[in-house]
Amino acid sequence: MAESYFNKKGVSRLHLRSPGMSRFNFWDVLNRVLRWLIVAFLLALSILFFLPVLKNVQRFEHSYNAKKDELVREEGRQRKLKQEVDLLRTDPEFNERIAREKLGWAKQNEVIFRFPPLPKQDYRQVSGAATASLDRSK
Repeated sequence: MAESYFNKKGVSRLHLRSPGMSRFNFWDVLNRVLRWLIVAFLLALSILFFLPVLKNVQRFEHSYNAKKDELVREEGRQRKLKQEVDLLRTDPEFNERIAREKLGWAKQNEVIFRFPPLPKQDYRQVSGAATASLDRSK
C-alpha cells in the first residue's frame, strides 16, 4: 500500500499537482518574491560598495583635467618666454623697445610724453544717456 503513493522516481504523488488544481501556490510565489528580493538586495549592496569608488574616480578625473589644462597654459607661457629670450639675444630693435617700455629709457635729445590712463566708462550708462536724449528729441 505504501508503494502506491510513490511514482517510479521515488517522489510522493501527494506533492504533484493534479490537472484540475489551481496554479497559484503561496509557497511558489513567496519563493519567487524572495529570489527577486535577494537579487535586488545584492544589487543595492554592490552599488553602495562601489559608489565611493566611483566618486573617487570622478574626483581624480576632474583633478587630472584641471592639471592638464594648467599644463597647456604653462606650455604656452613657456613658448612665449623662449621666443622673448630668442628675440632678446638676436634682435636689437626688440631690446630697444623693451628698454623704452619697461625701463623708461630714451635716446639723447628725445622727449618722452606720458599720459595718465583714461578712466573706464560704464558703457551701459553712456548708451542709456544717448537713448534718453533721443527720446527727448522726438
